[in-house]
Amino acid sequence: MSDEIKISYYDINQVAAKFQLEASTLRYWEKEFPMLKPEKRGGDRVYTPEDVETLAEIVDLVKKKKYTLKGARLYIETTRARVIKINRAIRQLEEVKLHLEHLRDFTG
Repeated sequence: MSDEIKISYYDINQVAAKFQLEASTLRYWEKEFPMLKPEKRGGDRVYTPEDVETLAEIVDLVKKKKYTLKGARLYIETTRARVIKINRAIRQLEEVKLHLEHLRDFTG
């Protein structure tokens, strides 16, 4: 049995159909949302599951919640920056906890 991880890729037409958008809309959104960067293979765009998740977030903000493209981009960038900051704080707290456990074991 292989330990290889298989990543699914979707072409632009599959993704456009999934979100009921035109392919041209997706191409335009790539310019508006720097976090949306499908790979290019032989000149064709291929979307990873992560790209599809990002698109789902964009569609939700723009189509359902009526954000402007700029507002949606700022919301996503701000949210992602917060997640990075929180994850950094968690890692630092885990390091402090490990250090304190070592101190406890050493002095205990």
